[in-house]
Amino acid sequence: MRKQFTVAIIALLFLAVLTVTTVMSVPAKEHRDFRFTGNITQLWDEPHAGANWTNAFSVRDLNGDDKADVLVLTSSYNEATGTETATVIAKRGSDGEHLWEEPVTGTAGTNIFAFAAGDLDGDKNEDVLVLISTIESEIDSGDFEVPTLPLFPLPIPSATTKTETVIAKRGSDGKHIWNESVSGTAPNLIVSAGDLGEDETGDVLVMMTTRELDMTTFTTNTAARLMAKRGCDGEPLWEEHVNGTGSIPPSALLAGDLDGDGKDDVLVQMSSTERDMTLGTITTTATLIAKRGYDGKRIWTTESDGPIWVGSAGEDLNGDEIADVLLGSHDQVYALGYREE
Repeated sequence: MRKQFTVAIIALLFLAVLTVTTVMSVPAKEHRDFRFTGNITQLWDEPHAGANWTNAFSVRDLNGDDKADVLVLTSSYNEATGTETATVIAKRGSDGEHLWEEPVTGTAGTNIFAFAAGDLDGDKNEDVLVLISTIESEIDSGDFEVPTLPLFPLPIPSATTKTETVIAKRGSDGKHIWNESVSGTAPNLIVSAGDLGEDETGDVLVMMTTRELDMTTFTTNTAARLMAKRGCDGEPLWEEHVNGTGSIPPSALLAGDLDGDGKDDVLVQMSSTERDMTLGTITTTATLIAKRGYDGKRIWTTESDGPIWVGSAGEDLNGDEIADVLLGSHDQVYALGYREE
């Protein structure tokens, strides 16, 4: 009986080896086929053999044919060279015809994103902002040496510095209108800002953020430089430098006309978190700045002993034809409007 049991076990192991070998020898498919049922038809498709991921979304008319078009994002990793290649492809929405593409190759983690930016150059067609993110350098925690005072604050060990490049591209043919590169150790921000300068072309907000750890207080210090740029040529309209502490980076968002001059404006948000190591308490304060869109002049500022969440900043709540702002905190909601001095 024991001999028969041993033979059976050996037979099962042999069968398992054959099964694993057979399964592993089947070549991996380059793509997955979709199966359709019901009232649906395929307009077009585009294969990307070897890609790690592929996605697509529609944008307003890029080429002037009065039809929506498509931006395709794809990325592939080359194990032999350790490089990542990411590409954005603009395609005619009706039939998938190739309009233009923007590729970038870098180390692992290189990424690309694109979004519609409105009419940046005045040709009445939608243009595109392409955001390329590449890893610039990485501090190896094994090589990190704590410096002596007074070299604090110092970079966070193992922090990654990224260089992010925004390229303003003409939607119809992909021609570069302008580009801007920013580097930082915290998330950077690129925002399509509508028409800030009232030249009937779209503008752009670019924010560069750096983050450092102060080892004397164990506080994370954040510094950000916000640039409002003219969409047609990338020339700066104004800048705002903001500082904060804690893990939440500063941010900026487009608002409606907050001061009654008929032009779009901007909200800049920052926060600070203080830790009392003796009492074991954490205190958070936040600041929100409303800035005039075309020159960056401050319209108003509000501060809170706690976080601030912006609910909306583009609707007229009281009928004075000026946009009002809805803010939230832990246990309170505020509706704010413009007041003449």
